[in-house]
Amino acid sequence: MSVTFQVKILNEQNNNSVPIDFHLPSGVIKGKCAVDRKSESVISSTIDESDGRKKTLKFIFRTEEMRVKRVDELRWQLNKVVYVEKYAVYLCERTRKRTLSESLQHRSTVFCGVVLALSSIAHIVGHMLRRHFMPHRKELYENLDRLPAIN
Repeated sequence: MSVTFQVKILNEQNNNSVPIDFHLPSGVIKGKCAVDRKSESVISSTIDESDGRKKTLKFIFRTEEMRVKRVDELRWQLNKVVYVEKYAVYLCERTRKRTLSESLQHRSTVFCGVVLALSSIAHIVGHMLRRHFMPHRKELYENLDRLPAIN
């Protein structure tokens, strides 16, 4: 069995003006047949580019049972086509060289640090006041070392 077709992918983010280069025969072609009539079959082609990008084109088929000349045939019908492109997150030279003091100059970073410090202090003071104003719990805290061990 052989399948021959040509793929032309158009990028919707560029108003379909720039076609995406995807040479199907140069990729690694994999497939998976449907286990039963309700599952899907998949054929995919994956291309690893030299710049670190990984392009994958998947053809997903559903199975359909048809009666042809008094014989039931199980046929594939194209359900959807999925194109996925993955690539590494690139860090520019300026991001790598930025120091901690430069990063902390932003107002939002300083504000978040102040809020975190105040909430931590309020939490500690709250626990101290709770221990101080609940004398029956104060006795429990002081006698923790005398409680029997739990097995």
